[in-house]
This record gives sequence, structure tokens and C-alpha cells, in this order.
Amino acid sequence: MHGDMIMSKALLQKQRIMASQRRRKRWAYRDSYYPETIWQDGVPYEFDSSLSNISVASLTNAMRFWQENTCVTFRERSNETQYILYTSENSGCFSTVGKDNSQPIQPVNIGRGCQHVRVF
Repeated sequence: MHGDMIMSKALLQKQRIMASQRRRKRWAYRDSYYPETIWQDGVPYEFDSSLSNISVASLTNAMRFWQENTCVTFRERSNETQYILYTSENSGCFSTVGKDNSQPIQPVNIGRGCQHVRVF
């Protein structure tokens, strides 16, 4: 598996509907919970101690790429109670899609073989 995303059937259906409609400008996904489902003031993140130095460097490069090519920004976590935790606690590469309000710490797993920018 490379870069697998965990997506509910309802979200997948909404994405299909949105993809079939023509849009001129991209914006954050807006569901009935918007704006609670987007990150305000950038995506707060933290690197778990389980990550290798190669993984941390690749993640940093990937975040830089996304910041330079999209409207998404990242910032190191300070005291936020809801944030992204990059970890390698499990095997495989996976994450939920977007901001998941059902969990305060949202893990993004970077397992063996996933620590390359092309995967992120």
C-alpha cells in the first residue's frame, strides 16, 4: 500500500458529486460541519519519536512542497489539543482524510517504505 487514505462511504459519495461539477477555483471541502472540519491558521503537527531521521526529513520536504503549491500551511504544534501526529507505530501508510474532529490526536502513519516524498 502506498499513501492509503481512510474515507467514509458518505465522504466518498460527496467527493464524486463534487468532482462531477465544474469548479473554477479550488477551496476546502465544505460539508455540513464546515468550518469545524478545516484547520484554522495552518495544520498543527508533531513528529513522534518513533520516526526515523529520514522520515522526518521527507515529511518536512513534503510539507514544504504542499505549502509552495497549494493553500495548505503547516506549523509545529505548540499547545493545541487537536493536531496531526506523524508516527510509524504501525505498518503501512495511512491517514484519515482532512481534519477528523472525532479524535484529538490525528495519526498519520509513515510505515516502512513510506518515508519518501513521492508517497506523501
